[in-house]
Amino acid sequence: VVVSDGGDATTGGAPGDSTFVLSNLLGKNLGGEVLLNIVDPWAVEAAWSASINDVVELELGGKLDPFSKPVRVSGRVLWRGDARYIAMGDVGKGLSVNLGRAVVLAVDDLRILISELPGNPFEPDQYRCVGLEPMRAKAVFVKSITGFKANYEPFAKKIIHADTTGATTHRLKSLNYVKAPRPLYPLDEEFSWKPLVKN
Repeated sequence: VVVSDGGDATTGGAPGDSTFVLSNLLGKNLGGEVLLNIVDPWAVEAAWSASINDVVELELGGKLDPFSKPVRVSGRVLWRGDARYIAMGDVGKGLSVNLGRAVVLAVDDLRILISELPGNPFEPDQYRCVGLEPMRAKAVFVKSITGFKANYEPFAKKIIHADTTGATTHRLKSLNYVKAPRPLYPLDEEFSWKPLVKN
C-alpha cells in the first residue's frame, strides 16, 4: 500500500517535517514494515555520531511545519550516510537527487528515513538508496500528491490519499490566509463576480 501524505508534499512547498503521520503511527501494531520519511537536518545532526544498531532518542520533525510539533522517538539506527541516487523512474528520469546526510531509524515496525534535504518524493529510489525496499514494505508513505503515481503504481497493491494536515493540504479552508485578497474562491463561495475586461 502506498499512502500519499499530501499535506506535507515537499514538491508543493511544504517543509517535509510534518509529524502528523508519525504521531498517528507510533505505538500501533502495524503488522509489517512501514516506510516514511521526514526532512529534519537537526535530527540528522543529533544522530550522526551514532553507530549502526545504536539506540538514539530524537526530537523528530515539527520544527518548520506550523501544523505539527516535534515528536520524541527512541529507535535503532539501521543506516547512516550520504543519501544520493539517480532517478530511474518515469518522473525525473536521469535526475541526480541529493537528500544530504541521512539516517534510517527503526521504531518498532516503522522505518523512518530522516534526511537533511527533501529530495524527490516521486521515486522508490528515495528509500532504496538508504537500504529500504518499498516493494517489501507493508506500507510506504510519500510526501507527494500525484507525482509519485507513475513510479509506484506498477507495484502498489493500493494507493491511498491520506487527509493529512500541512501547508499543501487539499482542505484550503483549514489554512490561515493572511494576505489573500477577499473574496477568493474557494475560500469564499457566496459572492458575485464579474470578469474584468480592459479595452
